[in-house]
Amino acid sequence: MEDCWDGTGTVETPYLIQSAEDLLKFAEAVNSGISYAGTHFLLTADLDLDGKVWQPIGDHDREFPFSGRFDGGGHTVRGVAVSTEKTDCGFFGQVTGVSRAERAEVANLTVSGTIRGEKAVGGIVGFLRGANVSGCTFSGTVTGDAVVGGIVGSVVAGIVSRCRVHGDISGKHAGGIAGQGKYSTISNSYFLGNVATPQTYAGGIGGNLTGMTIEYCYAAGTVSGDNYVGGIAGFAEQGRWKGVLSLMQSVSCPSPMCGRIAGMIRRVTTLDCLAWMGMKNPEGRFSQYVTNNGGDISYYLLWNGFEKGVGPWKGWDPAIWKIDPAFSSYRLPVLTGQEQEPEGDFSYLAVDLHKTDAKKTS
Repeated sequence: MEDCWDGTGTVETPYLIQSAEDLLKFAEAVNSGISYAGTHFLLTADLDLDGKVWQPIGDHDREFPFSGRFDGGGHTVRGVAVSTEKTDCGFFGQVTGVSRAERAEVANLTVSGTIRGEKAVGGIVGFLRGANVSGCTFSGTVTGDAVVGGIVGSVVAGIVSRCRVHGDISGKHAGGIAGQGKYSTISNSYFLGNVATPQTYAGGIGGNLTGMTIEYCYAAGTVSGDNYVGGIAGFAEQGRWKGVLSLMQSVSCPSPMCGRIAGMIRRVTTLDCLAWMGMKNPEGRFSQYVTNNGGDISYYLLWNGFEKGVGPWKGWDPAIWKIDPAFSSYRLPVLTGQEQEPEGDFSYLAVDLHKTDAKKTS
């Protein structure tokens, strides 16, 4: 199968994925049982799959994961359409590392399209274990019965970094970045869009999180569900969060387990976890617990604090994040190397709800 591609599969001369045909042969090889542990692939061009049904790379039913390293080269795969009743669905189905020294990775890839599966459904990877996803973007919709995320459906002992999502995520245990996370890290990532669950566990970053480290992430848009609903996480237990910002317009839930930060959060160490002061719960009230709601982000510091590194943006690395002066209005920080303006209407964040903020902080 290796004769299909130019290159040797090493880090110096990776196998080159130069066409949709090359990509299909790569998927077929992995789904035949070749894990490609320690092998490197590089996407060399933008591709359009034209909405044809895509078989995720890494077949759950036959337990054939991808265990190599796939570098998207900053390119985009458009028109991805996954529609299946299988578990572990996404552009990649399963990505798993074989050891600490040989962590699998998907990096520098943009995917746009529609992903529909049963459980562990993600825009980039359905199930990520002992592996990394970095510098990736998903744009579109991800839906499933349970454990649904914009980047990964489920992540265990993994790392998600410098990723972004623009889209709509729906299902039980739904999150803008990860549906479910266990003892993993999400850092320097953001979600813009809508997360909805028909039942429980929905959050702007994660749906159901245990032992997670989350650093310098934000989410904007809306979250809704019946129980355990939060601007960042539906439910979170154990872990460490730092510099996490909930910029949601609304977090809608009739249950008391509803918070600007999390529906329920316990035994999580939090530092600088803040929420937009104008956020509403159209269906009821937010939780009475302070840790579920975080401190207030004011109008003045939201729009003026980034360049000064103060307020909610304290500690955010300017080598990773930027505000592009070419953006027209409501300029939320984006990841460096990202050329497009954040998608969506964030005019709700431009309402000065506390007009004395500027005087107090000047």
